Amino acid sequence: MTNSWKVLFIIAIILSVFLCRSLAIENVKFVVFSDPHLSLPAEGVIDDFKLGLHSLELLENTIKDINEIPNLKFVLIPGDITKDGEPWNVDKFVEILSKLKVPFYVILGNHDQSIITQPGKVCQAGLSKSTIIWALQGHGFNGPHGCWSTDPVPNLHLVGLDTNIIGYWGGRISEAQLKWLDSDLSINRNKLTIVMGHHSIVPFSKDEEKDEWASFYLENGDKLLQLFVKYPEVAFYFSGHRHISTRYIEHNGVYHIVHPSIVTYPMRYTVYELSKHYLDYEVRDVPVSSELWEMGKENFLQFGDFWRLKDTPNTPEGNKKYLEYYESNDTKKARLPLRFE
Repeated sequence: MTNSWKVLFIIAIILSVFLCRSLAIENVKFVVFSDPHLSLPAEGVIDDFKLGLHSLELLENTIKDINEIPNLKFVLIPGDITKDGEPWNVDKFVEILSKLKVPFYVILGNHDQSIITQPGKVCQAGLSKSTIIWALQGHGFNGPHGCWSTDPVPNLHLVGLDTNIIGYWGGRISEAQLKWLDSDLSINRNKLTIVMGHHSIVPFSKDEEKDEWASFYLENGDKLLQLFVKYPEVAFYFSGHRHISTRYIEHNGVYHIVHPSIVTYPMRYTVYELSKHYLDYEVRDVPVSSELWEMGKENFLQFGDFWRLKDTPNTPEGNKKYLEYYESNDTKKARLPLRFE
C-alpha cells in the first residue's frame, strides 16, 4: 500500500468512527427536576424561600405532569430530595417517585444527610447518607457508594456524582471518586455522556465568581474540568443547588446546565429531547394554583436576601432584576449542539 493510500485509509477510518458516534443516538426524551426538598409537616417546617409546607403538593404535581409527557424514557433528579435527610421524607419521596411511569435516576444533595445540631436551632434527626443510598438502590445507585453510572438507552452514558461535604452545604469531589470517574469514562468511550452533580462547576454570572458564592460551586471543580477535556464523550454537566431557572454556559465544549428547584419560585422542571446532533430543552412550570404561585413569588422576594446578587437589592428596580435573573425567561428554550471531537 502506497503512502497516499495509507493516508486515505486512515482518514476513512476516522470519518467512519465520527459518523458512527454522531449517528449512534436515537431521539431520547427525558426530564430533569431538582431540589424538591420534600418536607412533610413537622416542627421547623415552614413556607419561606422554599415552600416547605407545600413541598408534598409540588412534588406530587410534578410527577403527575411528567407522567403526561408522551414517549418519555427516564427522569433525572440532581439532589436535595429532602429537607435534611429525615427518614419520613426519604420514605415518602420513594413512595411518590414509584408512581413515575419511567425509570428515574437520582443523586444526593447537601440536604440529603443529617444536619449537625447547633445550639438553639430546631432540627429533626436525619439519616446517614449510606441509609439513603440503600433506600434508592436501582435508581442509579448500585451498592454502597454515592456515585454511579448507567446506560439508560444504548450509546447514552449517565454518571451520577456525590459532590457533598458532611456538615457543610458547599461541594467537593473526592480523590477516590475522581479516580473512579476516570476509569468509568475510559471504559465507556464512544458513548455520549452526561455527568450529573448537585453542585455546579462553572459560575453563571460575574457575581458568582466571588468568594461569598463559593458554597454553590465545587471547591475542586477544575479537576472535573480536566477529565472532561480528556474525555470528549462528556457533552453535558447537569447540576441543581442554585435554585435558578434552567440556563447553560459552554466551557471547553461541554455545556454546563443548572436546574431550578420545584419548591422555590418560579417552581419549574425541564424537558429534554436528545437527537443525533442536538440536545433541545423546554422549561415548564409546575402546575399550581394561582394563589400558591403568587405566594411563592412573594416569599421569594421577602425571604431571598441571601440569594440576591450585588445588583439586585431589595428595591423596586433591584427586585425587577432579581426576578428577571431567577426566572431567566430567555433561556426557557434552547438547542445545544452535541460535542464530538
